[in-house]
Amino acid sequence: MHTRDLRLRFDTLYVEAAHAIAALLGQLPGLEELHVGGCYLTPGAAEVLGAGLHLAGNLTALDVCFDIATARGALALAEALPSLSKLSTLRMCLNTMGEPGVHSLAGALRLLPGLRTLKLRFMNAGADAGRAVADAPRFLRHLTALDLSHCGSASHMADGFGVAGARALAPTLLQLPHLAALNLRGNELGADGVQALGGALKSLHSLTALDVSDNDVQAEGTQVLADALRSLPRLARLEMGENHVGVAGALALAEALAVAGADVFPALATLDLRASALGAEGAQALAGALLARPSLRTLRVDEAALGVDWMAATGLMIPSGTLRGGWTPTLRYAQERAARLAAFAMGLHGRLGAESAVQCLDGDLARLVLQHECARV
Repeated sequence: MHTRDLRLRFDTLYVEAAHAIAALLGQLPGLEELHVGGCYLTPGAAEVLGAGLHLAGNLTALDVCFDIATARGALALAEALPSLSKLSTLRMCLNTMGEPGVHSLAGALRLLPGLRTLKLRFMNAGADAGRAVADAPRFLRHLTALDLSHCGSASHMADGFGVAGARALAPTLLQLPHLAALNLRGNELGADGVQALGGALKSLHSLTALDVSDNDVQAEGTQVLADALRSLPRLARLEMGENHVGVAGALALAEALAVAGADVFPALATLDLRASALGAEGAQALAGALLARPSLRTLRVDEAALGVDWMAATGLMIPSGTLRGGWTPTLRYAQERAARLAAFAMGLHGRLGAESAVQCLDGDLARLVLQHECARV
């Protein structure tokens, strides 16, 4: 067989099926990518699958997402990783890991220097999981993408990643000069966690995408991020939604954007601050600062915070609602507001000199999306 890419999905993976997969791996010496997920592994199945991985030494990409019955099974999977010396992409999402498994994984990563993309997501891994997971990538100096979103516990809160994980991650980030994408969504970092990461973030000069959504960053954490972002010239995408940024945090970020010269935030194309309690003052200050930036293509905030009256007053709306230039926005919202949103889109088109559009997502949340891509009439 010359199969290079194997993708398997099960509702439940029993030991017998695991033995069959392990045997198959031994018959596919040219296998480069293995994706197995979406299933519950019965007791013993993970151990068998881990043994089978030892036969797949040519893998360059491994993606496993399991609901595992025992922490022992997760440990078996982690212990198999050193035999996969050619891995460049590793994604492990396991519901039951246990501290021995996390520490075994950390040790295994030291033996995989070729990794470029790493995604780790664990639950029920113990109070020390956040620190161990954060420390694990520090030997991967060629890493370009790190995803530690929702990592650590069933509740993602008290015994998850949190501030302790952030403190452990900071020195790790200093060892990753090529990192381009960092995802820390849903880790309960809080303002203290962001404060711990602030200095390390400034060192990530290659970073193009940062996601700190759903972390209770608050105003204090936003101010730290605003300061750190000045040192990230390649940052094109910043996701901060579902944080209690507040008016003070929004104003701090808007000020950083407004006073920055052409050499600061030159690549910023997307900013997401939905569901962040910006208030009218904060949302309007951010919108005003961002819309003046030539690189901006997408701004996601709560429309209710901006307010239609403010949008009209800024000149971003045109009175006729006529669609100019042969472009139309995608609109999914209450019918009575469609014309005003279409006018807003065309106002942005004229202001930005680009094919801008407005898309209203999830009517109940009244979210505005100002984006470059739109559909021709």
